[in-house]
Amino acid sequence: MTPETIIQIIKNQYEIDVSDKSSKRNYSDLRSIYFYLARRYCVDYSLEDIALKVGRLHANAIIMTERFLERVETIGYKELNNKFKRLVSVIEEDYKTDEDVVIALKIQDYSYLSLQKNHRIAVKRVKYLDSEVRRLKKLNSNSAAV
Repeated sequence: MTPETIIQIIKNQYEIDVSDKSSKRNYSDLRSIYFYLARRYCVDYSLEDIALKVGRLHANAIIMTERFLERVETIGYKELNNKFKRLVSVIEEDYKTDEDVVIALKIQDYSYLSLQKNHRIAVKRVKYLDSEVRRLKKLNSNSAAV
């Protein structure tokens, strides 16, 4: 599977070229799905290669993939989830993959989602601890002044 194949599948299904510079919601949603699918199915390509296929930087691919995962988990993004499921079914029907690859992809997806969740929890904990440190420093400076 190549990034160009995924771009073509999206173009065939939705008549949208994800490499267009448009910032309309429909384009950006499909572009974020492209980044996720390309990372999932194009294992021989670097993130930079995947991003360059649509005229973006690898940082955009990271951010848009994270945004996609956050939105898919949100109830209000049912249409995005439907588009994603439709594209996955087309890929898996038209481009049959080896059973071992499918299992590896599912494990990779689970690991990635677990890492995302653990990262969010860690960020919240760090913010909380930072606020506690500031509070304790302030309390310490106030008690030292008295």
